[in-house]
Amino acid sequence: MTKLTLKQRRLLKQQHVLRLKLEAKLQTEVRRFFKRHSLNIANFYQQVGFTYFDSNAKQELKVILKKHYWRVARLFKDQARSNGSKYHRMLLEKKDFLSEAITNIDSRIKIRLEEYFEEVATEKADQITSTTESEISDYIARVLSAASADGLQLDRRQVANLIRTFYFRRAESRARSVAITETTRTMEETKLTEIEELFDELDEDQLDELGEGMDREELIAEIESLLAVSGADVDIDVEEIADSIDPEDIAAAGGIAAIVAALTVTKTWVATLDDQTREAHAEADGQTVGLDEPFNVDGEDLEYPGDDAGDIANTINCRCSVIYGIGGADEA
Repeated sequence: MTKLTLKQRRLLKQQHVLRLKLEAKLQTEVRRFFKRHSLNIANFYQQVGFTYFDSNAKQELKVILKKHYWRVARLFKDQARSNGSKYHRMLLEKKDFLSEAITNIDSRIKIRLEEYFEEVATEKADQITSTTESEISDYIARVLSAASADGLQLDRRQVANLIRTFYFRRAESRARSVAITETTRTMEETKLTEIEELFDELDEDQLDELGEGMDREELIAEIESLLAVSGADVDIDVEEIADSIDPEDIAAAGGIAAIVAALTVTKTWVATLDDQTREAHAEADGQTVGLDEPFNVDGEDLEYPGDDAGDIANTINCRCSVIYGIGGADEA
């Protein structure tokens, strides 16, 4: 089991509560969509005797998914930033270029997420509706084949009623699966995007302007100020970082450039350890890698839980999480 700090346990508990609320909302929306979609298919079959799949259904589901992705992003983007902290306020008040940097970060995060959400919503809407339509077509074929084998002849109304009954029952489990999978992947993609942008923005030329001649206490305060923008979702041992930096590097590099050079950002896989957790995901619990490195889970490289780079058997219904950490370079 992953050894977590009190702060991390609180954060994961908070994220779990948010996740459940988000899942419940999407599950309701998708369940309604499945029932409407299958009802339309059944009604059309009853009228004409064959199936017709409305292309508007894909667009309807895409809108539902994309709205959900942004709901998740708004909540979990806030999770990765300590906007209310005194250090964040001090950073904004005292360092104009850092204030501008934060604005740039926010803008780039939104652009990256918009591109990602548009692509994924289109892809997932197509996959989900195609699977639904295939399931219904296969079900009709099985029903007609079984009836024929028994010497029965079903009329269109009877088949349509069977379609309604079958997919109204199926809608609940499918909606739950979609809600869990889409929420997990979106919250982890949002967290990773923000962490990446936070640590890509502050370049060395900007950082050289700050921190010349700092003593240890000033250095610690400066690190806290700098890292506050990613504090809520990152475990930080500020004093350990300060102690890992050579005073000569501080003087030579202008202070904060040395801080950034000394930082190691890591991510740790945290499994939801219960009787529904895959064995491979339980084994991955506590696996820690660099920010730019993938986890190895059941022989697959995954950036985070629910990553589409993995096989669906390794990602669907995943409820694991990632926590991020920052330490000195000697922790790499």
